[in-house]
Amino acid sequence: MTDDTTACPFARFPNAAIFEDYGRAALRAFPVRPGGKEPAIKGWKKLASSAPEVLARLFTSPDQNVAIVVEGDLLVVDCDGPEGMGWFRSRWTDDSRVDTA
Repeated sequence: MTDDTTACPFARFPNAAIFEDYGRAALRAFPVRPGGKEPAIKGWKKLASSAPEVLARLFTSPDQNVAIVVEGDLLVVDCDGPEGMGWFRSRWTDDSRVDTA
């Protein structure tokens, strides 16, 4: 019998696919305390990574939230839950623009 976490280091996480998505997009992630937005690790700016093997070490609990380091021209919209996503999708289209000036 094999340990499922060997095949996928994130198998113990309910939303494991998101780690792989972050890796493919080269987004550096780090763990956040459950139910909050406070980093769960010291030195998160340096430790944040898109490498699956590093993320598997940083994330120690499936209850931890996931945060990403915002770099470059990346725009982050934090939509909590289905209601928040519904609101966002009703207002954002492929033609939407963000004024950063």
